[in-house]
Amino acid sequence: MVSCLLIDGNGSERGRLAAMLGGLGFVCAEKSELPEAVDYVRESKPELILIEASQQSPAQEFLRLVSIAAPKQPQPVVIFYSDAPNMEDIGASILAGASDFLVRPFDRKLLMFKLQQAGFKLAA
Repeated sequence: MVSCLLIDGNGSERGRLAAMLGGLGFVCAEKSELPEAVDYVRESKPELILIEASQQSPAQEFLRLVSIAAPKQPQPVVIFYSDAPNMEDIGASILAGASDFLVRPFDRKLLMFKLQQAGFKLAA
């Protein structure tokens, strides 16, 4: 099973995404705060990170912290998502090293497509 870290301040959204990812064969850890998420990356080295883009966790800073947390490990696939991103947010995320950026609400089908694009083999 593929390890995943979900980072979102909204517990019900984390639960919704964890259920969706669990059905696709991922084992998900859930964090609400950036510092505890970076600690988790350092200790557990997830293969996928799905994170809500917000002012509290700008893409460049988060990706820099992930790189520092596990410098000699393969870097995880990082996908940001947001309700109403602007093109600058999306571009900054991709330029900083994110694999993709999703606009919420997204469904299981779109998430599956994006994960397959990132190279994950999914459970049906």
